[in-house]
Amino acid sequence: MGRTNRGATGQITAQVEDYLSTRRAMGFALRGEGTQLFAFARFAQENEKTALTMDTMMLWVQGASKPGPVTAARRVEVLRPFLKHCRQFDPQCPLIPLDHCGPAHRRPIPPLAPGFGLGYPAAACPRPRIHDLRHTFNWRALLRGQQGHQCDRATDAIATYVGHAKVSDTYWYVSATPELMGEASQRFARFRAGGGQ
Repeated sequence: MGRTNRGATGQITAQVEDYLSTRRAMGFALRGEGTQLFAFARFAQENEKTALTMDTMMLWVQGASKPGPVTAARRVEVLRPFLKHCRQFDPQCPLIPLDHCGPAHRRPIPPLAPGFGLGYPAAACPRPRIHDLRHTFNWRALLRGQQGHQCDRATDAIATYVGHAKVSDTYWYVSATPELMGEASQRFARFRAGGGQ
């Protein structure tokens, strides 16, 4: 699928439409990404930018209404596949390095509600929240799964039950709590010593 010919002011919009049409024909929904890419095209048009340049992209990447390093990094993450598509037709099209604005996904260690799981500093969150119970549930279920040598089964069940889109979102809890890391370390040590699980 080639790029659509349009006037200069709509060139980036045409490139976005071509990219989305191509990817969606392959089965990718790209709903959120599509919204962001059209926002970028509108930004470029409103600022009379008619070509994909590093300056234009960085103005958009860093110009969010709620700016911050994660927002900028996520915008880079949205632009990169689009830019790779455009490079097929224009080898001079710039490509933003993936880590240009830092990591796009930063997951803080979840606070676990006192009395239900691990304690955490009172200053960090003075009262338990409903979401803390979710973290505690996930953490405890994974710990039980590890202790019962059913970690994969427990992970699949938790991911389904709590609605994680990716199982990696569930596995993340393993590295987020000392108890789970300790249990994983002990299992690995037993494995290395030839004791199986």
